[in-house]
Amino acid sequence: MQTLSEMKQMFKVGKRIECFHYGLNKTLGVRTIVKRSDNQFAFEGTSLSWVRWPREQECRFDEKNKSVTILEEGIPILEYKLLD
Repeated sequence: MQTLSEMKQMFKVGKRIECFHYGLNKTLGVRTIVKRSDNQFAFEGTSLSWVRWPREQECRFDEKNKSVTILEEGIPILEYKLLD
C-alpha cells in the first residue's frame, strides 16, 4: 500500500490489523475491522472504536510490511499493520 486510496481498499471488514502506539512504545493488540464508511473504520476491543481515515499527508506508507504510520506534526503516533 502506497496511498490512502490503497489503504482504504485494503482495510475491509473482516481484515485483522495490529495496532502499535509510539507514545506508549507498545503494541495495543490485534483487532478485526468490523465496520467501515467513507470517512472512518471501526474495530472491536472492549467496545466499538471508530478511527477516522487520516489525510494523505498524515501518513507514511510501508508497502513491504503492509503498514501505515499515522503522523502528527511529522512525529509517528500510531501504526496499523495489515495481517491478512
